[in-house]
Amino acid sequence: MKRMTHATFLPGEHILHQGDRGDVVFWVKRGLVDLLVGTRTIVTTLAVGGAFGLNRVYFEPKRQLSARAVDFVDILMVEYRQLQSLMRQVPDFRNALNELVRDRRELVDEAHEFARVLEEGVMQGGDSSGGGASLENKS
Repeated sequence: MKRMTHATFLPGEHILHQGDRGDVVFWVKRGLVDLLVGTRTIVTTLAVGGAFGLNRVYFEPKRQLSARAVDFVDILMVEYRQLQSLMRQVPDFRNALNELVRDRRELVDEAHEFARVLEEGVMQGGDSSGGGASLENKS
């Protein structure tokens, strides 16, 4: 199996964009990464050890979220084919990853609904100040 590759991102730099095709899964090695629907709605913020791009491993050929560096970020990347090979070889890893993907899928679905409601509010004359929104503020 090939080794993981490494990349560094500057604060505010996009790591990936919603709708992009992708064959790589990402792990945060250092820093914080915001996962977003579109460009403004923050779904969650990942810290060291956080993974994203996992939906490609299972069912989605296109990215469901964008990822943006909050601060200086080091990322480890692995191609999804290599990850699938590892999942076949290590059942405990596969089970943990499956659980993470299930939880993340629920969060992504909720985020898309939240973004849709925000968009409808703006279109109906709500706040269009340009500030970002966050699911973490929704309760």
